[in-house]
Amino acid sequence: MSAEQDPVLRLHTSFRRELGRTRAERVLYFYNPEFDPRRNRTKRTRADEEPTEDPTKRPKTGENEDNEESQETQESDESGRPQNRTTVGVEFEFLLAQEGHSSKDVNIDPHPEDNRFLATTLEIPQEAMGATYYMRKLAIRNEILHQIRQCNLAAANTVDDWGLAGVGFIATPEFGWGGRYNQPEVVTDVKLDIWHNRFFWDINVGPDVASTNRLNREAARAEMLNEFDQFHADNGLALHETTHQYIDAISDERLEFSYARGHKRPAQYRAARTEFRESAKREVSRAMLEYERELEASQRDPNFVEVPQAMAKYSAWTCHGDETQLLNPVHHPELHQYTIDSYRISQLDRINIPPSYLNPAKDGFVQDPREAYEWFEGELVSPIMDFNHHDTIPAIQRACAALRDNFRIHKPMSTIHSGLHIHFGMEQGWTLLHLKKFTTLWLILEENLEKLHRRDRSDGSNAYVSPHRTMSPIAQQLRGVASEYDYLTDIETTDPTAYAANMREMGQHIPSSTLYNDNVEESVRNAVTEVWKYETISKLASGITPGGAALDIANLHTSYMRYRMEGDTLSVPNNEVPSTIEIRMMQGTLDADHIAHWMRICERLVIFSRDSTAVEFFNGISDLAAGSRDLQDIIGIPAATMDWFRSRVPQGSDGQDGYFRYPDNDKIDWSDPFMVPGYGDTHGHA
Repeated sequence: MSAEQDPVLRLHTSFRRELGRTRAERVLYFYNPEFDPRRNRTKRTRADEEPTEDPTKRPKTGENEDNEESQETQESDESGRPQNRTTVGVEFEFLLAQEGHSSKDVNIDPHPEDNRFLATTLEIPQEAMGATYYMRKLAIRNEILHQIRQCNLAAANTVDDWGLAGVGFIATPEFGWGGRYNQPEVVTDVKLDIWHNRFFWDINVGPDVASTNRLNREAARAEMLNEFDQFHADNGLALHETTHQYIDAISDERLEFSYARGHKRPAQYRAARTEFRESAKREVSRAMLEYERELEASQRDPNFVEVPQAMAKYSAWTCHGDETQLLNPVHHPELHQYTIDSYRISQLDRINIPPSYLNPAKDGFVQDPREAYEWFEGELVSPIMDFNHHDTIPAIQRACAALRDNFRIHKPMSTIHSGLHIHFGMEQGWTLLHLKKFTTLWLILEENLEKLHRRDRSDGSNAYVSPHRTMSPIAQQLRGVASEYDYLTDIETTDPTAYAANMREMGQHIPSSTLYNDNVEESVRNAVTEVWKYETISKLASGITPGGAALDIANLHTSYMRYRMEGDTLSVPNNEVPSTIEIRMMQGTLDADHIAHWMRICERLVIFSRDSTAVEFFNGISDLAAGSRDLQDIIGIPAATMDWFRSRVPQGSDGQDGYFRYPDNDKIDWSDPFMVPGYGDTHGHA
């Protein structure tokens, strides 16, 4: 069977110069445009290609430009700064070794030679023992943010739920939302030791003994609490620094009661003191929460871009848990065994692991070695930044180095379902035309973009990433998959005039040549046509993004990208959706160079879609279909970026068919399972 007959070998996009190029040659050409199979063939010219595109159907330069893209072209104010800045936010998912599993109350360090952070003990306030698990996670989160701040980045210890609300957690000066391992002990100012209160027990305030006792207790609690607060204010003492432990230790002698002769009530006095202490602890916890929220609000990254309706937490670096990276072996037994087989040992003397984990017959395991650790499944989130700001990439480098220099972060591997998510935004909003053009490019290029990432990101083994050309609501309905909602527009019958206008606009941007039809899969062409029928951003977003713009969490099949926006012909910001395109195709990594190169490719797709005229876009799609120009040249990808990927993508060898791979080829050495310090290659190879 020839390459043209075999559906597996058919040209799926357009990175070629000849219809006769084989799949292996196409892969080589994508990563190395200098590769030319014609060296061993009779040289052909473009005129020899059959069929050719009719040049008379190609728009002339300047045609159809008056009524469209000019509104999307970046303009500058008097200072020269772009008014429609491209914003970017990055979500870094990672797996951090939190602590070694305990044996007989002793923490075992599986890698004692690695001196990066490993938790040992954490003092937990007695009243919150039920929250120990979550508090440990919170302490790790805060240790991470502390290190982020050490490299001159603004980081906020956000007051999130973290599962703590359901177990009665109360922030205290001993351990609040910003609590860390080995944090400095809070020492209450000695001035507080001289505070005392004297309350007169009035036996005439109530109609009976019970009412008298209740009213006196309430009055005593209120008076003591008021004077306690006032003493702090008068003496410059921070209320949030007075610990619960200190309040519990306030002696009865400092909480005095006077009374009329013969009317002593010692049991009632004890109850009143208890009520005061509990109220005082609630008061300092309230003060602690206010203090931490003020501290959070004060953290603002200098590169932060103010976006209407954006959540306040996106003004600084934040971190939270994301427990989706380690799959439950009970639910995924085949993946569990694959994980065990994915580890080897090169230096047994470098690890501290029970013999029961080891396979004596070979340098491998019979039990998942990751079980030797407790793990923090985390996600570091950047603020909303200006993509073109001089400190955006350096900030990402510093953040990656802060994590890798100070913590044991597991190297990337396919059985760790971590991802790297990039949110792109437009300071002045997205237009419907911009999104139609971007969606067209993405659908045509998607299969080739998969090759820039590890194979497992596109082979169907990870439910958190799926291709739009097959799994988007549009694609599924075009294949006849039943759906509760109708994502395909019926504009042809409901509004023929609008349909005709949309198809004219599509014709101005997308060729109808034989080359385009031959070199772009029919299913992709059909999806592209559906995209150009849409009349609102909201409907386009729902047709492209499984679960819709607001994202139905129950929909596990999430796609390579999400349209997180709503609106008609211009996106409308709100608190529910961030008005971004979220690109999720990349595997989780803390290699800042890798991240920067992928960001640049994505940004070029976004900007070419925004700034290209109808003629430029039409010609770009035509040239991609014909193979007469490289994508790198059409959208302006820097040569250094493509060189970086070429150096790390095997050219169709070892059955990988040109997918990105790490040096260990997804076989982790448990003697050295963590990313090396720094922000470059995670495995330490230049």
